[in-house]
Amino acid sequence: MPSSLPPLDHFSYENLVGIRHHVTAELPGIQGEIKNLLSDFIVQEITTGKDVIKTANGAFLDPRQQRKPPRGNRKYTRFVLKKFGFDTIHAIEYISRRIGVPSSKFSFAGIKDNQAISAQQVTVEGDHWSALAAICKDNQNFEISSIDYTTEPIKTGDLWGNKFFIRVRDIALTAEEIHARTTRILETLEARGGFLNYYGLQRFGTHRPNSQNVGKCIVKEDWEGAVNELLIPTFPRETEDAIKARNVYRDTRDPAAALAIMPRSLFYETILLEHLSSHPADWKGALLALPRTIVSLYTYSYQSLLFNEVISARFENNKDLVTPLPGDMVALLDSKHGQMTKVRYITSTANQQMLADYIKLGKAAIVVPVVGSRITLHPDNPFAPLYEAILRREHIEQSEFAPPDDDELG
Repeated sequence: MPSSLPPLDHFSYENLVGIRHHVTAELPGIQGEIKNLLSDFIVQEITTGKDVIKTANGAFLDPRQQRKPPRGNRKYTRFVLKKFGFDTIHAIEYISRRIGVPSSKFSFAGIKDNQAISAQQVTVEGDHWSALAAICKDNQNFEISSIDYTTEPIKTGDLWGNKFFIRVRDIALTAEEIHARTTRILETLEARGGFLNYYGLQRFGTHRPNSQNVGKCIVKEDWEGAVNELLIPTFPRETEDAIKARNVYRDTRDPAAALAIMPRSLFYETILLEHLSSHPADWKGALLALPRTIVSLYTYSYQSLLFNEVISARFENNKDLVTPLPGDMVALLDSKHGQMTKVRYITSTANQQMLADYIKLGKAAIVVPVVGSRITLHPDNPFAPLYEAILRREHIEQSEFAPPDDDELG
């Protein structure tokens, strides 16, 4: 049975998802607090064309006051979604209901932090300019602006990066002390060749960091286990009402009783309980009732956990972040934007120093794959035995990551 967690500090949460090491762990930080207010954490998406979605901290541009773009190829409608402490998936579900388009027709590059003001691009199949403009300020949790058309949908990962504005409050240090400590941290990172590029807590859930457990159940096709993991475990940052509803379901396995007191703000739990109330023990059907995007994210979350675990294992064996090991794959980086190119090298004793020099200069990077059914690591790749050991410990076969043939899960 899924278990609940006692209160955990930030580092305990990190350890739960494979984040076990920090390159500058021995250095004193500046302490302080972040995310006291939504405006303390602003996220602006940067498109693949290096355009910053600046409406995250700018004035609202009401599309109702703008002229509709000229008729042309309207295969997809594109818009900017600005959120105020709201979940991306919840926003898309709300918009889909308001304009009468299935949520599966929407796509975006990635989910932004909930506890923030964020802006990102979204596409939806078809011409929905007028419908989107009509609801542009329909919900206090988000705004819709910059509506236009495009011939291609945005896909997961279709972004150059994100730009962050972060305010740290209540730092009990002088300005000189803050400068000295941050300078030392940056100099140490540069000297050691950077930091460990883990997937952060957002990938696993900041309030309920168990998305990876749901994902593992889905990979194993343990549908009941996935549903129970979504409904039963409680975490310290949840509301009393949510914890009470979860405990009712844990103790009674009565979806109707749990649904009666489950906060409706818990959108996915409500969907599961509604389905189980009318279709008892239909665990797979309950999962299929969820937005397909969110089900895929659970699987990605588990893959991200395995990635974090392999990064930690590599660092425990070798703390050199710069020198590639024989068998490592190294990608050259674009000189203008720093993105990975398709030029790849397999490290050997003959080119090891050359590739290490490129990495030190920021011209190359060691490539670490995310495990999946279509990913094949050469036996000589140093990450291969690390992944093999972690998969054995998890009792998972790599082939299990292949999506099922008979439905939309996976």
